[in-house]
Amino acid sequence: MPAVIWATFMRRALQSAPVLDFSPLSGNGWASVAVCSKSDRLPTQYCPSVVEKLFRADRQPTESCTLHSPRKVSVPDVVGLQLDDAQTDLNTAGLKVSVVDDAASLEATGTVLNQGPVSGSIVVEGSEVTLVVSAAKPTTVVPAVAGLDATTARTMLAAAGLLSQETTIPDQAAAGTMLSQDLAPGTEVQTGSAVHLVTSSGPEPPSTEWVRSRSGLSG
Repeated sequence: MPAVIWATFMRRALQSAPVLDFSPLSGNGWASVAVCSKSDRLPTQYCPSVVEKLFRADRQPTESCTLHSPRKVSVPDVVGLQLDDAQTDLNTAGLKVSVVDDAASLEATGTVLNQGPVSGSIVVEGSEVTLVVSAAKPTTVVPAVAGLDATTARTMLAAAGLLSQETTIPDQAAAGTMLSQDLAPGTEVQTGSAVHLVTSSGPEPPSTEWVRSRSGLSG
């Protein structure tokens, strides 16, 4: 009964008093420190929850939390996937990704050719997986070389980053003249592609019978 009377008295006495917040006890030998909510030690990136707590200056935590350590994960197999899909799988597994381009690959651009560590490896969460990825090939424009002499045509193709493959046939055009090309001028192709050329070996020599008839000789 006395407690009820005292409570009623205090409520009435403080009814008009302003509500004040308690001042934090920082300073004066106390310090507010962010700690792991479970261990009261300094948090690491693996602690799920961090809180601010007051500690006496001589009792502040100095060691990191050991309750929460990085979990181990298995590296998924992403070889053969497109880069975007591979990154999604690896990130979902808690892994980071670095990419090395391979411009010499014949696979479609963006295809994962290799990975390290290999699939099935057990690594610490947050580890980095390096992906070797087929890169976009540089392109060039095919120049017009039909009708030019062989030396000029080869020089122009080489300057454009293209290879030349030649077939020689007899023709009334002078020997070494480029008669045709299989890739049309202005076509955009991958650098290093081959342009197939047909080259004149010059007019065919007259047949023996034609020479004998022109000279008036008979069998």
